[in-house]
Amino acid sequence: MSAAKRLKLALNRVHRDSAGIWRNATPQTVSQSEEMRVRESVAEAALQDLKSENLLQVAAHHHSIPVMTQTLTAWLKKLPQDSLVIDVGAGWSWVWSEVLP
Repeated sequence: MSAAKRLKLALNRVHRDSAGIWRNATPQTVSQSEEMRVRESVAEAALQDLKSENLLQVAAHHHSIPVMTQTLTAWLKKLPQDSLVIDVGAGWSWVWSEVLP
């Protein structure tokens, strides 16, 4: 199969949403337990990397910081002015670094 045909097939699987973010249209095939296993493995490796890298550099290997910032900012705009947000995620809360003053 030619490179042009492979590229066309790959591009047929993605679309740009209303926010201009490219998304994969391929159906989810990995089980939740498998995804959690992979995430835990990646997180453990990232903890080791923290000894030598900046936290945002580690996060950027696995996340699109601009996309996450845009998503969080849009979500925050929907909340009432005096809302209290409690982040109980299992991560390092790096996403807030681009949003909070």
